[in-house]
Amino acid sequence: MAEALRVGMLGAGIFAMEGQGPAWKRLVERGKVHVVVCWSRTEQSAQRLADFYGGTPEVKFGEDGVVKEVLAREDVDAVSVATTITSLPKFARMAIDAGKHVLTEKPVAGNITDGSSLVEWYEALRVEGPAPLYGVAENYRFEQVFVESLNRIGPGNSIGKPLVIELTAHMPFAKDSKYEQTWWRRESSHIGGVITDGGVHFMAAMRMLAGCEVASCAAFADKKSEHLPKVDTVVASFKFDSGALGSVVICYAASSRRFEVRVRGETGSLEIGRSEQDGKHGYTLRTITSG
Repeated sequence: MAEALRVGMLGAGIFAMEGQGPAWKRLVERGKVHVVVCWSRTEQSAQRLADFYGGTPEVKFGEDGVVKEVLAREDVDAVSVATTITSLPKFARMAIDAGKHVLTEKPVAGNITDGSSLVEWYEALRVEGPAPLYGVAENYRFEQVFVESLNRIGPGNSIGKPLVIELTAHMPFAKDSKYEQTWWRRESSHIGGVITDGGVHFMAAMRMLAGCEVASCAAFADKKSEHLPKVDTVVASFKFDSGALGSVVICYAASSRRFEVRVRGETGSLEIGRSEQDGKHGYTLRTITSG
């Protein structure tokens, strides 16, 4: 059996434990991953994450110099970076420069300049020769409902080539919820506020279903809630590289939850819905074919 991947955890906030944590823990239990070290700005949060992994990882805390020490370790093969959005590209570069594989939280960066710079730098590095793996943890691309939808889209499948893709996401972002209380969201130094933070999921889903990238976009964005610091609502129209059209309505100021995706194809349509029960969300998938 292959040796376990030795991983260092950078960042110990809510998502490091509640989002990525369960998946990493399953890999640890299967012997595929060994968590070597947990780092955070504070000792308390680093220790809490280490305890989550059974108390065996070494605890490191402090500023960027400590991160450099973690990345210099020979017993670390890869790192998972779940820090604030604006710090993600910095730590990704540091890890890759140190020869470590890296998985960062989404989005790539806090603004277009930093994101483009990181991607262009990494792509150039890969052209020069073998480079560590770099990935962004966008979970929507692995959601079963979207993977199954792909089997029904495209020439020869149930609904044929996509013509129009529509997404509606009304996502209440309540004041004083555990996510809203995080200091970096309240400070919101990244562009686009919660739209960039959470809306990246919805665009990943649309691009996945379209099977290509967005060629052009026109949008209106606004701030509708009192407690969120930046824009929280957007209405946008797209044209994809394939020629398909798309629209998205995202509202984090909404008082009720609604999530729907509709794909209109040449020979049918596909509808995805999401609801919540007992604190857990699930999806419905319906296909309507012509004739």
